[in-house]
Formats: sequence, structure tokens, C-alpha cells
Amino acid sequence: MLLCIMVLQGCDAQPDDTGQLVQISAVAGQGLDVTGSALHTAVSAQDAAGVRSGTTRSLFDDILDDILDEVGFEFSREIDRTIDLDMVNPATGEDLFSYASGQIHIHATAQGTVVIVAGPVIFDPVTITMVTDVTVSDPASGAGAIWPGNTQVIAAAELDWEVNDPDNWQYTIGADMTIDDREIQIFHPDYFGTFAATISGSHTARLTHTRKDGEPKNTFSLKSNRTVTWTDPFLRTHTVQWDIDIKDDNQAVTLVVNGRTHGPFTLDELAEEFETRLSTYQAVASW
Repeated sequence: MLLCIMVLQGCDAQPDDTGQLVQISAVAGQGLDVTGSALHTAVSAQDAAGVRSGTTRSLFDDILDDILDEVGFEFSREIDRTIDLDMVNPATGEDLFSYASGQIHIHATAQGTVVIVAGPVIFDPVTITMVTDVTVSDPASGAGAIWPGNTQVIAAAELDWEVNDPDNWQYTIGADMTIDDREIQIFHPDYFGTFAATISGSHTARLTHTRKDGEPKNTFSLKSNRTVTWTDPFLRTHTVQWDIDIKDDNQAVTLVVNGRTHGPFTLDELAEEFETRLSTYQAVASW
């Protein structure tokens, strides 16, 4: 009888797969971060690849010219742009959206009277559509997620600024997104094939460019909550919740993995603990 009990206990016991679950949920949530980065590119850029490599003007450059000429003007802009996640930075020859592939279409409109020294311009609503399947993969863990083509996300974007003179100004690009129970496909080298997952959550990102006495400075912040749920090939259901609060080097990422809390971690601590390089790294790097 004791042997039977021991055998049954051994069969019921499960290995600690927390690292695997974090890796899967990290890459699943990265779709939000890549989408937010694509939205930032579309709102800020006259030419996406050129702006991100510093070789062409941004939308704010045009606004700044009029502001410095003390011109108030009627602002009207429609964004209707497809962002290719495989676009290459002409300055470096490297992909601008590392670890992601596919195409995302952004459509948004904004209009209003722009005053001389301060914004904002609000783009609302913003419709984000996956033109093709969008695949994000983690080179450290081998995990990946596929957001299917025709997936839509409704968002809002903002371009805000304050100008004192040509050497002292700042502008902020903001993106706000919320999704509910979107179905995606995920994969991991420990599993065979792909399987379905759902993701819900919010994503609020701000990038501020500042010029003070002629010296440039950039700051970035991200607040995001996301929940990823899936049933693995062994018919076990998993839920991983992420609470992300980042402002430049001040980083706090807390996880709840199947009811158990881990963290808070910095991004580097998270990468070391769970062998994943894709827990919002892409968002920080590509903004």
C-alpha cells in the first residue's frame, strides 16, 4: 500500500516550470510592446526608417519651425501607414524591430488649432491592424508568439510639446492601448507545435525628447498590466499576470505565476532569473 501511495504521489508531482511559463507569457505580451512602438513610429515620423535613423525630419520638426516663427496654425493630419517590422535602419543595416516580423497598419486622424508654445495634438481613435501574422520570438528562450493577421487594437496617441526657444524645448509622444481576450498562438521549444493563448491588458507608454541649453536628452516610461492564459499540451491551464512600471532606469516588474507572486525585478534581474530577453526589452529599445 505504501508503495502505491508513493507511486501515485510521484505521478501527481509536477516539476517547477515557472521559468518556462514566464518565458511564454513574456513573448506573448511583447506583441503589445511592438504594436506600441509601431504606433509611436507612425505618429512621429514623416518617413519611418529615416526618422528612426536620424536621417530625416519628424512631424515635430515641422511643428517646431512654425512655433519658432511664432505662427499659430490649424493642425490636420491623417495617418494611414503600414509599418514593416523588418524595415532596416539605413545607418546601421540592422532591423529596427529586432525579434519581430510582419506588418502593422496604423490609421488615425487629428485636427485642431495649435498654439505657439504648447500642444497637445490628440490622435483618437487610432486603429491598429495586423496586416499579416506578426511573429515575435525570444532569442534567449526560443519561445515565440504569433498575433494573427486582421487582429485589431483600438488605441489613442498624443503629441505634446512645450517650447521656450530653439535651444530649450521638449515634446512627448504617447501611446495608450487596451485589449481584451485576444487569441494568439504561442510556442516553446519544450512543447511540440503551437497552441492557443489569450491575452488582455493595458499599455501606456511615453517618450519625451528634451533640449535644454542645446543639450539633448530622452526619457521613456511604460506602465502596463497584462494577463496571459493558456492550456498546455498536458492539459494544464496556466495564468501569468504582469505588472510593469518603468521610467528610464527605475524599473519594477512583478509577476503572478499561477497565483504565486515573483518580484519586483529590474529588466536585467528578470532576464537572469528566467532566461528571457524579451520582457519589454523591445519596447525600451525601439522607442
